[in-house]
This record gives sequence, C-alpha cells and structure tokens, in this order.
Amino acid sequence: MATRHFVLAWIVFGLVLGPPPAAADEQVTIAGVRSFSEYEPGTVILKEIYRRVGVELSIERLPAERALRLANEGVYDGDLQRIDAVKNLYKNLIQVRPAINYLEASAFSVKHDFPVADWESLRPYHIGIIRGMKFADINTKGMNRVEISDYESMLRMLDLGRIDVGVLPRINGLYQRIKFGRTAVRELEPPLVRIHLFHYLHKKNEALVPRLSAVIEAMQETGELAAMREKAVSMLFEGAKRKP
Repeated sequence: MATRHFVLAWIVFGLVLGPPPAAADEQVTIAGVRSFSEYEPGTVILKEIYRRVGVELSIERLPAERALRLANEGVYDGDLQRIDAVKNLYKNLIQVRPAINYLEASAFSVKHDFPVADWESLRPYHIGIIRGMKFADINTKGMNRVEISDYESMLRMLDLGRIDVGVLPRINGLYQRIKFGRTAVRELEPPLVRIHLFHYLHKKNEALVPRLSAVIEAMQETGELAAMREKAVSMLFEGAKRKP
C-alpha cells in the first residue's frame, strides 16, 4: 500500500538523520484511526518522537470512535492524535503538549460552490460528517447532517447527490479525491478552520508525558516538526497517484 510505503520511508529517514535513540526498553501500544490520511504525517512524527525517548511504539488502526473509547478505557496506552477538546471529554486521557500536528477542516461538494465564511455557512445544506470525527461533530450539532462510516462512502454520496456538502480534514479529502478518482468533488475555500492535534496517553502512562513533551518542544524549536509534516504530506499525495 502506498501509504505504508511512505511511512516506512520516513521511519528510515528518521533513523538516518535523527539523533541516536535511547535504548528501547519500553513499549507502548496506542490506538489510531483507520483509513485517515490526515493521520499519516502524525504517525511519522510520533514514531520519531518515541524513538528519541527510547520507547518502542506500536499503533493499532481502528474506527475513530472505537479507538478513542478503548484508549480512554486503558485497553490501549493512548491515542495517536486528537483535537484539544478531547481532554475535556475523555477524563482518563492526558494531553501531551505541544501539538504534534494540525488539520485543516474543509467542506467538499459536487452540487454547490460558495465561499465558506465559517461553520454557519454550511447550515442551509445537507451535510455529511464522518462518524467519530469530533471536530465535525461538535461544530455541526443542530444542523441537517448525516454520519457516514468511511471516506470512500462520503465521496460516493457527494457524487450521487445524496448529500450537499461533506466535511473532511482537508488533506484527507484531497487524498481520497485523487485515490478514488472522484474528480467532480471539489474543495470549497477557504478551509473552515485549522485545528491543532495533540498526542494523548492513558493516565497509567503519566510518567512518560514530560519525556515526550521535551522532545516535541525541541523538534518544534528546530523546525523539524514542520519539515517532517510537509515531506510526509507530499509523499502521501504521490502515493495516492500511484493507485494500488
């Protein structure tokens, strides 16, 4: 799979160019969202962060809502990356700061073309959101919306006119558009919002938080976080063009 190839390439890149890691005498298994392209840059970045603190990281891919619930229950050691509001909704999860990534939420449509001023711009339309995507759920409450299980179904429903607008992370929407050849689906500009994404750990792993935070802060100051994200996004789109 193209996504897997670029992630592996970036792990190798980090091993070559990053500082020598501490001995990997600990192991953490976290939950991550299945089929979420916006998560792949975060995956690359987080694997490098854990490598630098000497902890072996494994990621289990699950549906969005289930991943968060099981992380909060302690079945997994944490969640890869989520929005800031999660810290108030899931009390067993500790937010690791600073943010490791960000997403831009965008609206996509086939039937309509209008400037997106804010979330309220979407209210007149029948809106599709992905089940478990908290940023879309929170900001479209009370609107005419339907929850959809996956991204391919979202683009298909847009193509068939079953929904007017779909709300997606911008990179994910553009990636899926390329991958599935849904050329009639277009992004409505500008993006609705930029949202910072934070890594979360279950409270049983609280001792690991300051170690991770120190590495994230250092990578932020040197510009490594931004550079890794930019390169990972570029590789993601190249992978989408090379359909499996």
